Amino acid sequence: MERRQLEVFLAVCDRGNMAEAARDLHMSQPALSHTIKALEKNVGTPLFHRLPRGVRLTSAGESLRLPAAQIVSDFAIAAERVRAVRGLRGGSLDVVSLPGLVTSPLAPWLGRFGKHWPGIEVRIEQVETPEQVTQMIRSGRAEVGLTVGDATEAELVFTRVDTQELVAVLPAASGERLDAARDPGSAAAPASPRSSITLAELMREGLITGKRGTLIRDLAEAAALADGTPWHPVIEVERREAALAFVHAGAGAAVLPRASGEQARHSGLRVLSLAPRIRRPIFVLHRAGPLSPAASAFLDLVTSILPER
Repeated sequence: MERRQLEVFLAVCDRGNMAEAARDLHMSQPALSHTIKALEKNVGTPLFHRLPRGVRLTSAGESLRLPAAQIVSDFAIAAERVRAVRGLRGGSLDVVSLPGLVTSPLAPWLGRFGKHWPGIEVRIEQVETPEQVTQMIRSGRAEVGLTVGDATEAELVFTRVDTQELVAVLPAASGERLDAARDPGSAAAPASPRSSITLAELMREGLITGKRGTLIRDLAEAAALADGTPWHPVIEVERREAALAFVHAGAGAAVLPRASGEQARHSGLRVLSLAPRIRRPIFVLHRAGPLSPAASAFLDLVTSILPER
């Protein structure tokens, strides 16, 4: 069993189609098919069901997928460690993160990392759930992950690095109206700006949220139900950018990580804390065992700046 065979096998797994995998790998399709057949001969069993349109893993193929990804990752780490003898003047680092953690804290960390080691290529993959983050780390598709929630994966190393808070983002006009409703007063007693909003009030403003199964949507919904607030969003969107576009248009309000909320504030939207607050721990994670020099350097940098946060 050779590394190149495993790389080809994983490419076909990802694509589900030999022709597309061959294009990705800059191989001819006959050469790719020959490589897969050689691997199947090596392991003594078919790894794919050949279908009219593409391929599907057999049970043997499913059992090989994760170890194959780990082996390929370990080969890459070994090569990186050899190159490190010359110093960190090259190499790469694969990072997987939840979208809400890219703006903060990941972007500032990578800014510092790039100044220290400008020759390292950093590749960032964004996924929607903590389960997808841990799966990419376990499989070796990413070496370092950034996630929230619970550190429950025994074979992975978790380091708590920060706390993320969710906030409400509203149109500016809605914020002014809420201020006035809070303190109807008179000309002698102008309305005082409010700093927080309940989920029940947010529902009355019209909640714009992600699809069921997305992390922020699920957290907000769980908090609302725990508080006895009926859950009835007015708009569901696929991406955070779409939610902000609807908020800008005055269609309702959204719940976002505070870092995203602060960016929205600069564009003229109103940002309020949630009452009660919704907070969750942020973790950096990686596989136990040897890491590439780039990953080790990145984790050392993160650890060194934690007291500053």
